[in-house]
Amino acid sequence: MNVHADMELGDTRTVAEALAKSKKADLATQMSDEKANHNRSERASRMAEIEDLQTPNNLPFAPLHIKDPREYFDSQQANALKALGDTAVGTKTINCNVSTAQAYGFLRKSISEMKVTGLSDPVIESEVARKVLIGLSQQLSSTKYNLGKNPQESILDRLPKKTKEELLHFWISIQELLKHFWSSYPVTTTYLNTKVSRLKDAMADIYPKLQGIKESAQSDFRHQVSLLVQPMVQALDAAFTHYDADLQKRSMRS
Repeated sequence: MNVHADMELGDTRTVAEALAKSKKADLATQMSDEKANHNRSERASRMAEIEDLQTPNNLPFAPLHIKDPREYFDSQQANALKALGDTAVGTKTINCNVSTAQAYGFLRKSISEMKVTGLSDPVIESEVARKVLIGLSQQLSSTKYNLGKNPQESILDRLPKKTKEELLHFWISIQELLKHFWSSYPVTTTYLNTKVSRLKDAMADIYPKLQGIKESAQSDFRHQVSLLVQPMVQALDAAFTHYDADLQKRSMRS
């Protein structure tokens, strides 16, 4: 009986020791896997960084407030209406309780006066009206040129392959430069100041290249190329305007 009991006790102890060793091995394997995953994540993070565009870790943080551009136009419209209501220049007080015949007679008289004297306060500036008419004429001529062609085909698809590839290349380059340019504001450190200056120089080099594409385009496609280049130039102009204004503001502070 004692021998049998000793054998059972020994078997139980062996099983317990085997289970303990198995749990320790599983725990060690799990910790090793977690450490390997952590090291792998760190290596991937380091490989994904672009050293030239990375900022020091001790830079002060400034929140970026991007407002809805529609708010600007809404506010400008409200200001225009308020200014129109505040001024009495060029207005006449009339009795609104008039008959149809009286209203028609007053309208004819007002039109006759405009023909003779002209508008003292035109609705729109002559230069702005001229630009709008030129743009509208160009759009109508472009529509006439493309009449009967595939409506799903974009202007870019109708250009020669070389011109199309050059425009796409510069558009992607401009987008990337502007992304890093605008994300660098406000300029609070020497590093950001150097970065913005380098980006400005890179964007300045694109102007003559865009002009070269316009001038080298075939006469049949020159207008279409101008339409595609115009928003690129406007985006660059906006960045340079902001750069000059911010540089002047920082110079006044110092």
